Amino acid sequence: MDVQPSVVAADGDRDGIPNVLLEAMASGLPVVSTPVSGIPEVLNDRNSELVAPGDPGAIAATIGRLAADETRRMEVIRNARETVLQFDMDEHIRFLLSLFGRYLGLEHAGTDVSAGSGGEYPAGDGRLAVSMHSDDVGK
Repeated sequence: MDVQPSVVAADGDRDGIPNVLLEAMASGLPVVSTPVSGIPEVLNDRNSELVAPGDPGAIAATIGRLAADETRRMEVIRNARETVLQFDMDEHIRFLLSLFGRYLGLEHAGTDVSAGSGGEYPAGDGRLAVSMHSDDVGK
């Protein structure tokens, strides 16, 4: 079981979508987390157990319920796997690159990203300089 009780820090810092959640889901682990920041974009009541942030008692109770209920646990695992297989990191990266390019006034921000291998775009040619690597978690 993967337990990720994310919270918003006092200075406002927060996780986006923690990769560890996607990795746990792809690995067949049930996930318990909090609906903070981008987490609800991936987790829902079908593929995880979400609890209110800052409530350790609720987290403990949810862990206990999920551990005791094999039917629910297997349902969460199955649905989580389906979610990860549909989650296309490359599509999200291409979208972000196009936003960066548009808002920075760049004609081409580079959109050729392949999962697991990363995309490289050299600086100095008028394009946004990018080096990124995405995990191929669903394959």
